[in-house]
Amino acid sequence: MGIKKILFSFVISLFCVSVNAQDIKLVLNDSCDFVSQDGKSYIVLEYPGKTAHEIYEGILTNVVKCFNDAKNVTNTVPDRAISVRAYSDNLIEYCWWKEPKKFTFGKAALAYVTAGISLAVDAIDSGCFYNGDFSVSGFYKIDIEIKDGKAKVNTPLMDGISSVIDRDGNKKISISSFSFKEAVRINRDKSVATRDKQKNKAKEANLKKEKYLKEAVDRIERTLNAITKLQDTDW
Repeated sequence: MGIKKILFSFVISLFCVSVNAQDIKLVLNDSCDFVSQDGKSYIVLEYPGKTAHEIYEGILTNVVKCFNDAKNVTNTVPDRAISVRAYSDNLIEYCWWKEPKKFTFGKAALAYVTAGISLAVDAIDSGCFYNGDFSVSGFYKIDIEIKDGKAKVNTPLMDGISSVIDRDGNKKISISSFSFKEAVRINRDKSVATRDKQKNKAKEANLKKEKYLKEAVDRIERTLNAITKLQDTDW
């Protein structure tokens, strides 16, 4: 059965009172994977005085609130484990910018006529035609193990890719070998300009790259915190 692309919308309430005040903080390591700030592939959250059942029920309730169709994104082992695999149309945005070569479209057309289609395509690829902002859609997976008084949250796995969207033209681009990690690498690759008139564009591109990396981390942190913060049930 094919993968059904469903956007599971994410809802966070700013007015809920949390039982545990721990905030999950993540970074992207050199391998472009999410890890804790001390480099581990998991984070242990403390829930003093809470049984495994209470923690399980609280986290599962949050999952139901956070996703439109929670039963289709969740696998559970009662009182022991919760696994969420959800789809997002914006796992990460990235900025692709390379300094355009001094190559006009007319020259690209001439290359096509004189040397064949492969040279013409290469000429266009080397210019500004592919500079722009894009977003990557796909799946992410969160696994949580539960015991009395604590939960072990494994750092998210970005385990799928379905399409890349041109943010300006809102056009889907099929890149079968592309991944979340590749988008991270592109954002980490600093744009460089040798010509003065292109240097401001390179600077703007690098600011976007930094922004997109931060936003990708912020989004997944918000998701994890919304799921794992147990809410006060006195109402």
